[in-house]
Amino acid sequence: MSKGKFSNPRPYREEEREIEKSFRQLTGQEKPPKPEDPIFSQASVPDSEAADPEAADLISEADSLFSEEDRPSSEEDSPVSDEELDFSPDEKENAPKRGALAFLDKILSFVDGNQKPVMVALCAAALVLILSLIAIFVVNVSGDPYGKKILNNVTVAGVNVGGMRKSDAVTAVRAVTDQTYTKQDMVVTLGDTTLRLSPGDTGAKLDVKAAVNAAYAYGRTGTKAERQEAYQASLRSNHIIGLLPYLHLQQDYIKGVLEDYAGTAGSLLTQTTYALEGDVPDLATDKFDEETAPQLTLVITMGTPGVNFNVDDVFNQILDAYSMNVFTVKAEGAQADGEPDPVDLQKIYDDVCVKPVDATVNMQTFKAIPGSYGYEFDMVQAQKQVSAAQYGEVVRIPMEYVAPEILDDDVFFRDVLGTTSTPHSNNANRTANLELACKALNGVVLNPGETFS
Repeated sequence: MSKGKFSNPRPYREEEREIEKSFRQLTGQEKPPKPEDPIFSQASVPDSEAADPEAADLISEADSLFSEEDRPSSEEDSPVSDEELDFSPDEKENAPKRGALAFLDKILSFVDGNQKPVMVALCAAALVLILSLIAIFVVNVSGDPYGKKILNNVTVAGVNVGGMRKSDAVTAVRAVTDQTYTKQDMVVTLGDTTLRLSPGDTGAKLDVKAAVNAAYAYGRTGTKAERQEAYQASLRSNHIIGLLPYLHLQQDYIKGVLEDYAGTAGSLLTQTTYALEGDVPDLATDKFDEETAPQLTLVITMGTPGVNFNVDDVFNQILDAYSMNVFTVKAEGAQADGEPDPVDLQKIYDDVCVKPVDATVNMQTFKAIPGSYGYEFDMVQAQKQVSAAQYGEVVRIPMEYVAPEILDDDVFFRDVLGTTSTPHSNNANRTANLELACKALNGVVLNPGETFS
């Protein structure tokens, strides 16, 4: 090679060394440098070739990248004359840069032609970068600011699912609705009467997942202004998810029941009824045993008034209740039509109660006629129960057995109340008169208060 003033271009050979090291790191031939690696130290230009023993090896490796045609073989073949190598100080500084660019161009050509894995790695890195940028854009534009949780203060079936993940919300809502929709009757109060709708007839069943999805969508759909408004509203009050769109319900059946009921509701006026519950035993004193006698109960079913109502209004009120997981409806607008007669307890007493019968004696046969027990209810207590009862309510009043005042044994004369004797002479006529008098007196029974002469 030509030996001019700059025949040993150490500064740009040091650059070549750095480029070579970077290339090896890029292709995986060498691990990234540690902080103590000389590449991180301040670059310097050695005073002589002997100061850098590795330079010769680096020169050999760099020369191997050039073909024989590109590398000058002698001083005569050098494309640059010695005069051209006599640079000014400014030109001396720029000379290494031209050499570094030429070497880098060779390196890039080498990578492009022979290192396909390098290109694959670069493409993969570029793809990751692009996907990251897209993800950042999606989060900023339409991302989830709530961390995959439902907005605060959102209620489903009476359960506040705000701040929950969807899976947790489904579990919480099911814990409540599994005990209601498929098990509870819907009780509708129409004036002073009630109507029951069983889940078996209505087919009530809630799609819990769909309802929770609706709760999750609140504050995530609509325009940016609508989403912001939903968020602000959640800070002040509850947002209730209507369940009707997610509720399986036989609405035709419910409306049909209301229509049938409304058709006869005006004539549904019923009067109070009563009956004796229990088997009445043999009440004869010689057969009745109060200890084993069955309990008798007076059952009074309170009358109900007629009622008028608007079918559509009541139907919508029932749907609203189902939508809120509520199973009692007091229908607004339903009005009573006619009132049942007041309860006449004295009449019921006379009809139902049985008075006891005292034992007596048959005066022709002089045999005792057994008495019998009776039963009755406490009038004062019964009046309190009836007064507190509502229309259609069933009142149960216990009956009490009553014993007769005179039982069977009491009708016989077991005690001698008094005796008397009258002496008489042996006179046939007087004796005949006494015999007639005794026959008239014998067997006469004087009840209390009676006289005999």
